[in-house]
Amino acid sequence: MVRSIKKQIGVRGKILLSCLGLILCALLLQTLVFQYQSSRLIYKQTLEISENAINNMKEEMNNTFDVLHNMMMQIYNYRDYINEVSEPHDYKKMQLKYADLAHDFASETFDTSYRLRMLYLYDAGNQLISRYKYASSSHLSYPIDIYKEDAGNNVQTVREYIDSDDKGLLISSYYDERQKRDILRTVMKIFTDNGRTCTGYIVCDFEEHFMEKMMNKYRLFDEQMMWIQPIGDRPTVVYDTVVKEGREFFEQVSEDTKKGLDIENKEYSFSYMTLFSVDSAKYNLRIISLVPDALLKESQKIMNQDLFITAVLVTALFVCISVGISRLISKPLVYMTGMMRRISEGEKELRLSVKTDDEFGELGKAVNEMLDQIEKLNYQEYSSKILLNQARYKALQAQVNPHFLYNTLNTMGGIAKAKKCPEISTMCRALSNIFRYSLGMKELQVALEEEIRYVKNYMYIMDIRNQNEIDFQIDIEEQLLGKKIPKMSLQPLIENSILHGLKNKEGDKKIILGGEPRENYMVITVYDNGIGMDTEEMNKMLWNKEYDALSQDSTVGLANIHHRIQLLYGNVFGIRFKKAEDGGTLAELWLPKNMEENQ
Repeated sequence: MVRSIKKQIGVRGKILLSCLGLILCALLLQTLVFQYQSSRLIYKQTLEISENAINNMKEEMNNTFDVLHNMMMQIYNYRDYINEVSEPHDYKKMQLKYADLAHDFASETFDTSYRLRMLYLYDAGNQLISRYKYASSSHLSYPIDIYKEDAGNNVQTVREYIDSDDKGLLISSYYDERQKRDILRTVMKIFTDNGRTCTGYIVCDFEEHFMEKMMNKYRLFDEQMMWIQPIGDRPTVVYDTVVKEGREFFEQVSEDTKKGLDIENKEYSFSYMTLFSVDSAKYNLRIISLVPDALLKESQKIMNQDLFITAVLVTALFVCISVGISRLISKPLVYMTGMMRRISEGEKELRLSVKTDDEFGELGKAVNEMLDQIEKLNYQEYSSKILLNQARYKALQAQVNPHFLYNTLNTMGGIAKAKKCPEISTMCRALSNIFRYSLGMKELQVALEEEIRYVKNYMYIMDIRNQNEIDFQIDIEEQLLGKKIPKMSLQPLIENSILHGLKNKEGDKKIILGGEPRENYMVITVYDNGIGMDTEEMNKMLWNKEYDALSQDSTVGLANIHHRIQLLYGNVFGIRFKKAEDGGTLAELWLPKNMEENQ
């Protein structure tokens, strides 16, 4: 009953089961894709939230400094001071007269939440007129005059601002070594004559708590690092809980901001941190945030855990189905593989036992038929080898005739020389050399200079035949003469030039045998100024010719040479024809420089 069910199922039924497994695999793949896409979406949303937070922080920061600016503008309500400081004055008398002005102005104007610690009023000559120090800060060492204690309070930034044409609010900072903390500093110029003349300025130093409190509202992660930094100046407010690696990133980014660089479009080497920044053109400030990538991806963990459990369950189900399918399909394949291995090891008489009518049964029958055919072909091959050996024996016998002609020509040449017939003697010697050269076919390659001697003998015969009407020239670089080329590879090219290029040409006839080295190969050329030929068709015939066509060609034909070269050195080498500029034909023989390396 079970065998009957297996037979009825067949391979098609097994394919259905395989499809079921593939469907489960597709479900797993879909789960992974969903996880990937969801992770990207969550990551993107987290980035957008971070960007929105830093932009919202910029708006609140601008509002905060607007309020501070307006508070500092209240100095204009002290008209007596404004009028006197704008006129020529004795700053020492002004110091006595307005000694309490800074205290009164600070007490009446600034809310305690801003943590104002020092306030300085200066005239246009950088002379301190009045100073205020917050009462609870009396034990702390704030500078009495920012110009008297230059070191460490970033006074150079204030000087540059006072000397510039900037009419806005300067926001800067300095690091207090004794308090071990940054101090926020704002500077505002005091103008008269409708803003045309700067008559003094006001300097306010704040603790940074109120700014840190604002920044904390927009921090999304505990390990997120944020700071505010004037472009071209040191960081002003830093909210830092990042580890050492993030600190190195902070130093790079803050240094680039101090240099006025565009940090958004700069590539940093810290791939584990994500940089967010936004500039406030109004106050020349930049808000910068560094968030570890791991924090941005934190929200993906729960979803990833659920997807992982689902993927494990689907994978387990897929494995179970795969095991069942493999048992159904692999059993006949294992049997066939074992039988084929035994046959390959020498048991040629074995045949597969076909017991099913499904596709495996059909395959077994086909294999048996193939084995029978192979046995038949082996017998035919054995018979062919016998016939080939017989043919080789006959070929050896056939060499007797060329040797007889070679010896006869030598005898004729000797008689002609004795009878004082130099032309016949030379012609016989040339023919004898040609026969002797062609008989030595054991060597597949010869030196180029040997092949040239053979060509010269051939051209001597052709000159006598054509009454010396062909001007034959040789222009080959000397370094190539010792290079190996296939034997009897140049004469067919020259013969082709004579028969197809110069035969029907009137006037001067010329053949130039040339050669030049290239980087990794050399090119032997045969140029004729004949009537030309269809070079495209000739190249197409040569380069598309199959090897079994060699039996149809002459042993010294163009196709024979072309395919001998490719058999020896590879398919990139061979014969190429080109049209010459004067209408003639240029045949190129492409060969490797070092023949032995390419064989």
